[in-house]
Amino acid sequence: MAQVIQRACLLLQSTCEGYPNVGLDGALRSAFSSYADPILQTLTEKIGDNLQKIRQRADDAYYAAAGHPQFGIKLCLSYLTNDVPAPAKTKNPKGKKPVLTSKQLKAKYELLRKLLESYHFSPDQQVLATKYAVKGIQHTQNDVRVPAYECMCELYRQMGGDEISKYYEGLRQASLDTLLTKFQEIDENQGKPTKQPKK
Repeated sequence: MAQVIQRACLLLQSTCEGYPNVGLDGALRSAFSSYADPILQTLTEKIGDNLQKIRQRADDAYYAAAGHPQFGIKLCLSYLTNDVPAPAKTKNPKGKKPVLTSKQLKAKYELLRKLLESYHFSPDQQVLATKYAVKGIQHTQNDVRVPAYECMCELYRQMGGDEISKYYEGLRQASLDTLLTKFQEIDENQGKPTKQPKK
């Protein structure tokens, strides 16, 4: 089964990279949407898989899909920032609702950082990514917080201090101090001061 998943991810990646300008119109585009949703739902699950090879293949396929016009950043981002896990295949005997593991969340934030570094995000998409990253830096697990902070740093480079400061109100002081320190380091490394975000 693992090999089947890896090959499917590789096929999707190769198709997106090999045919970057293919576009569908009308009925074909509507038909494609019925396939795109389950594909992205599955990829979102597999980037946090227990097997490293599957995680890597799914990550590469997700990245390629985000850069293809038939999927695109908007659709991929909507799945990436949705933390509602896929329905469990078997009923939980204790009646607990399924939740994403820290490994799955870590993979999401790492992929989001890669997308932010590589692709153009519209202002609305930047805001969505910022809100999701702020959620991540408040997580109890450091493995999740670290890539979430990295997302915030990339968003700070793109949006600037004044704009991004609108979206992290209510952070614990320790988290806010860490975030502002990282922003300051970015300014110093760039060698040109920017307006400091509001505390």
